[in-house]
Amino acid sequence: MKHSNKLLRIMTVMSLIIFLSCIDLVPRVWTEGSLPVLVEQALRTMQTGSTIDWSFTLITTSAGTKTIEHCDQTRPEGEQWQLVLIEDRKPTPEELEKYREAKNKLQNNDQAKKKDEDEENVSISIELGKLFGSGSLLLLEEEAERVKYGFQPSAQKEDDQKLMKHLKGTCLINRTDQASPYIEEITMFSENPFSPMFSVKIETFRTTMRFRPIEPGGPVLPARVTSFIQGKAFFIKTIAEDITVDYSDYVRCEDSPESNGTSN
Repeated sequence: MKHSNKLLRIMTVMSLIIFLSCIDLVPRVWTEGSLPVLVEQALRTMQTGSTIDWSFTLITTSAGTKTIEHCDQTRPEGEQWQLVLIEDRKPTPEELEKYREAKNKLQNNDQAKKKDEDEENVSISIELGKLFGSGSLLLLEEEAERVKYGFQPSAQKEDDQKLMKHLKGTCLINRTDQASPYIEEITMFSENPFSPMFSVKIETFRTTMRFRPIEPGGPVLPARVTSFIQGKAFFIKTIAEDITVDYSDYVRCEDSPESNGTSN
């Protein structure tokens, strides 16, 4: 039972990591002309978007509890992330210590991985471009300010692809500014129940990633990520994971409180 619970939690987190870990992956650009023109224009608009250039607040809500973290990119490495609130209260010294240990472990894993990879920062557009399966984008709806496409989600790693093959996706492009269209929303969802492993059945899987311009004309950065999974383990126990991650209080790394920096 514990193994099944762990699997479902990993699947939820994995759907978030597809986007949240964008700055840690090897950069791969899409092939010019392989995507609809509007989609390629939107991806270019988002090329300058990377959370590594910004300090921000992260609010995670799950199982009725809220955790608030702040990432200050101007602080020394290892001190950038701070746990502000956990379960709507200030964290205890023990919780702060565990939080620092977890962040340090994650950072060490990232550094080890980068030894064999190109450490160039990866923009949001590159990662989103890799989500669209080859030739799978299909126009669903078109209005004056927004256009929606359907697509088959794709992943670079074999383990991730085992999940992606059961999902469908939609991509909503905002073209209010004709010169700078951008991807406003990406949703990945299951149309039918599926079994990722013996004794575990997923009834519902849905992840939505929303983006917004931080300044007029960009850059475009994450606004909200939601993920919901519902299923059964051992055909008896109902398991549900419902997570919302909100991004706010964006400030450019080079901006100081006394400067004319952007904060949203």
